[in-house]
Amino acid sequence: MKSLRTALLLSILITFVKPQYYDEEFWEAFDEEEEPYEHPWYNMPDVIDRPKVEWYFNMSHHFLTGIERGMYMNDSIVLSEDCFGKKYLNKTNWLVGMFQHDPYDHWIQISALSYQFYYMWSDKCKIDETFKDFYLYCWNKGCYSDEIVGNTKLNFLYMTRALLDALIVWYEGVPEDKTQEPE
Repeated sequence: MKSLRTALLLSILITFVKPQYYDEEFWEAFDEEEEPYEHPWYNMPDVIDRPKVEWYFNMSHHFLTGIERGMYMNDSIVLSEDCFGKKYLNKTNWLVGMFQHDPYDHWIQISALSYQFYYMWSDKCKIDETFKDFYLYCWNKGCYSDEIVGNTKLNFLYMTRALLDALIVWYEGVPEDKTQEPE
């Protein structure tokens, strides 16, 4: 089950990550047979559309924060900065670069990065803990489909109002031109 979630997360990340360019100079150091085998990963060129991927990461972080706050009815819950943070944005760049260059040559690094993404998903974003608590609640209290449908019908107008309020706040915060800073 966990490997399925990891594979799904990686496929989502690779789907949204579009390459910008390929820099052959960067990969020349990998072809050298010198010991020790080190490479400056922090100097890797940007092979993803960083602003777009950062936007998706930011939306994912806030979506997961909303799920946590809604699940526990606590507005003070704050997820870790590492949950879809800048650290993992760089790791996404590395992972895509490795897949573009030669995934078979870098399978150890790809495996390590895949595990780090799984660690982010389960430990930093606390998704496993949330699922555990939800299933524990359903086990003890009972989560039946007719109850869920009934609650959805009763709260449909409240959910629609909350969505409209969120859209209004979002729309008012978007600047009219790109040179203007949002308030």
